[in-house]
Amino acid sequence: MQSLKKFYFGKQKYKPNTFIGGVSATLNTSALVATKLGISVSRIKAFKIVGADIEFAVVGGEYTIPASCFINNTEIKSYIDTNGLVSQFTGGQEFRNSTIQTVNFPNVTTFNNSILNFYNCVFLTSVSFPKLTRIWTQAFQLCTSLSTIELPLLTTSGFY
Repeated sequence: MQSLKKFYFGKQKYKPNTFIGGVSATLNTSALVATKLGISVSRIKAFKIVGADIEFAVVGGEYTIPASCFINNTEIKSYIDTNGLVSQFTGGQEFRNSTIQTVNFPNVTTFNNSILNFYNCVFLTSVSFPKLTRIWTQAFQLCTSLSTIELPLLTTSGFY
């Protein structure tokens, strides 16, 4: 009976847990998304384009946002990680100079020695990192449009 709930005509049902807004013109396949995020393409399920946005399920546990992942990206509008699979930012400049407006990373606890994560993201209005305890240098410098900031557990930050 359990297997009948999981499978429908031999295909496992996956619900999207990651939503990235504005990038469908360039990230239009699961292989491109996997490469961008530095994970195996077999971890991307239920990939779907919805207008300018993409949604998909990441399976197989946590992952990190790679260094310079969306640096200078003029398409990205949002990155919503509903299941909290992103565990940390480790390389720096992940979204620097991009057009990101909204981010939600519910399980990121540190920007582990990475800097300039959202530097000069002038369109960024809303950030939600409910478990973040530490950020490093210039993480949100020049983010002049920030109006909603959720960092309730933040204890350590670098300058700017």
